[in-house]
Amino acid sequence: MNYETPRETVLAAANFGGDTDTIATIAASLAAAGHPAIPVATDWWQQILNRSLLEERFTAFASKFGD
Repeated sequence: MNYETPRETVLAAANFGGDTDTIATIAASLAAAGHPAIPVATDWWQQILNRSLLEERFTAFASKFGD
């Protein structure tokens, strides 16, 4: 958690090399947990494939387990 934003965290993790998709995914999860008030950047969210499916699943998950 050396970075101020989830975006900085993910970019740094992806730049480590190796299995970058896995490393970045784990870093993104940890960054989101460490900075829950900072949303995913809109430009990144717009690029997610199958976004409607993810929104449907995340909404159900957040409704069940959120505050």
